[in-house]
Amino acid sequence: MAEQDHVSFQRGDGTLLVRFSGAWRLRGGLPSASLVDRELRSAAQVRGVAFDAQELISWDSSVLTFLVELSELCRQRGINMDRAGLPAGVHRLLELAEAVPEKKGARLVPNDLPIQHDFLPNFVDFNYWITPKEIRI
Repeated sequence: MAEQDHVSFQRGDGTLLVRFSGAWRLRGGLPSASLVDRELRSAAQVRGVAFDAQELISWDSSVLTFLVELSELCRQRGINMDRAGLPAGVHRLLELAEAVPEKKGARLVPNDLPIQHDFLPNFVDFNYWITPKEIRI
């Protein structure tokens, strides 16, 4: 069984090194970018964030989600983010995610999440997905 996702930090020369290891999968849970936020707050004069992903076994969108949040933290604090240590695929997807601004109102909020309803469960095996906005009472 592959090692679950892990993130660790090392400080030095004004740079916070973020190390990724293990298999980053959504089903395994997602480390919070608040871990990095805590490191940035406790580290004196961090001017840059760099990455070491040599021990990253595999990844899905969970690593991208983490990095998008981290990128926003760095942007808010005026901290440079050196992406050279990231896998090429992650680097390209992160650039793409940041190149296209989020469409206002496009993000699902808890009341907009799809609800699965079994439609005619006694007659057919058919699942119909609707959102709460589509429910009319």
